[in-house]
Amino acid sequence: MANETLKNGATILKRKKGLSNYLDIILAITDHNEFVTWTQNLNDKALGHDGTFHGGYFGKDLQSALDDFNKRG
Repeated sequence: MANETLKNGATILKRKKGLSNYLDIILAITDHNEFVTWTQNLNDKALGHDGTFHGGYFGKDLQSALDDFNKRG
């Protein structure tokens, strides 16, 4: 499966289900090559928006971004 690029230029690297059936947790790399984790509202995505919020920004530190991704639920 190909990685999804958001309208904000970030590319989703990993995705998992969040605490509700319409929220996902995503790990992405921005168009500035920095790692971020976000919650993504799939209802907003269905309306044509990125639907991303509650971001954690990690610069070039992939391991910290992965740790945050794995902790989020």
